[in-house]
Amino acid sequence: MASGRMFKILVYEGGDEPKVEVCVPLRLAKLALSILPAVKGEIQKHADIDVETLRQMLGEGFKELEEMEPMDLVKVNDGPNRVRISIE
Repeated sequence: MASGRMFKILVYEGGDEPKVEVCVPLRLAKLALSILPAVKGEIQKHADIDVETLRQMLGEGFKELEEMEPMDLVKVNDGPNRVRISIE
């Protein structure tokens, strides 16, 4: 796995700067999975996302995520509000 790959959660409520920003090296992504419940409320204010299902999917597919190209896992645009969860 290339160094520098990141698991990212970004939540914007208008403006250019995220209200919530979680960036964890992919090697530590399992730790990031434990952070999902802490930002669940902010994510769900803007998108109908089952955070627990997302957490389980990421946990089960961790090896595959290490081998994949950068990608958006979740991307929601609701006017000025945006949610983005990605592997970069």
